[in-house]
Amino acid sequence: MARSPSGAHVLRLLLLPLVSACQAPGQHSAEIANNRVAQLSGVWRAVVVATTGRDRSSTNAAPPPSLFILTRTHYSQMYESGDTARADFAAARPSDSEKIRAFDSFVANAGTYRVVGNIMVLQPTVAKRPRPASGYWTIPHEFTIRGDTLFTIDRGPSGSGPLEFRVTWIRIE
Repeated sequence: MARSPSGAHVLRLLLLPLVSACQAPGQHSAEIANNRVAQLSGVWRAVVVATTGRDRSSTNAAPPPSLFILTRTHYSQMYESGDTARADFAAARPSDSEKIRAFDSFVANAGTYRVVGNIMVLQPTVAKRPRPASGYWTIPHEFTIRGDTLFTIDRGPSGSGPLEFRVTWIRIE
């Protein structure tokens, strides 16, 4: 036998749209951003890196070591930018060319970030390269999360024209 809804239940159903409409402007979007930040928080490792540019295109399904650490407000990212892990120095005192090769094949920066819709905007505080750390350069990443997989897209200029990095990350913690 079906039960008819109580008066209090009907009243709640009628008032729910009004309560939602009376929320402060932006409150809903702030809640969404907070939820997205909670989903992002963790330690991630790159498992696929696809690079597209005017003069080149490649996909690496076994990229070198990487870490992307996200807390509620801060991030740290370090990764080897080549297709394979970097070679160790030949001797205890590396040559200048070995140091340059090692420097050029590594990315490191850390700072704060904010989420705006499906964009994660990184603001480096400290970085391997001086320009991002100077406080005026931001790094936007389009992102999507599915379970413990994070997909990011970073678009930016390079020496050979526009470049796009699509990275698939898996949560490791």
